[in-house]
Amino acid sequence: MSKVTGDGSVFLTEKAAADTDVAGDGQIWVKTATPNVLKFTDDAGTDQDLLTNTNIANLTTETTTDPTADYLVLYDATDSAANKITPSQFTSNMGASQAQMEAGSVTGAIVNPAVQQFHPSAAKIWLNFDPSSGTPTIQSSYNVTSITDNGVGNYGVVIANNFSLAYQCIVLSAGLSGYRCASDLATKTSIGVGSFSVITSNQTSGALIDASVATAVGYGDQ
Repeated sequence: MSKVTGDGSVFLTEKAAADTDVAGDGQIWVKTATPNVLKFTDDAGTDQDLLTNTNIANLTTETTTDPTADYLVLYDATDSAANKITPSQFTSNMGASQAQMEAGSVTGAIVNPAVQQFHPSAAKIWLNFDPSSGTPTIQSSYNVTSITDNGVGNYGVVIANNFSLAYQCIVLSAGLSGYRCASDLATKTSIGVGSFSVITSNQTSGALIDASVATAVGYGDQ
């Protein structure tokens, strides 16, 4: 039994199940429960919960998200309607662009892993290498193509994706057991958009030496 009150409220009496299906028609009804549940049943007999805060909280947690096949539900304020969007579309539409990452001032965009490195605070290159044998060997790196031996304690680093200007900041360190080791840029002009040269030396005598480990991190605009 249903009724409409004078103030416009519609009351639907709860029941155990939907009525017999009718082709071309759907049913809105209230299922007996505590609390009772608002339902929609299509003409194929498929029952669906109409979303409430409780129903949303009880939804099954997705553990194998498909970014191109699954959907998120968004409310479109312009159309005053709920629309669906895939996670990939959401990231594409809401993800920060390279220009936004470089500006570092947009607050309404999602950090996109494909462009996060363009933020001014992010390292554009980093490198850990072992020069102890006289032939430098890269242990681990990011955005570094290769390293060459320019002589004792002198190494050339080639960058994969270049800086836009040769005014980047290169931070260096080096270590060798039994020595106080220093690490510097080889010369004032040894830093370029796509490469830089590093020297390691005995901090006491100033003589160039091959350290046991050296590192470099670079910041700047790409």
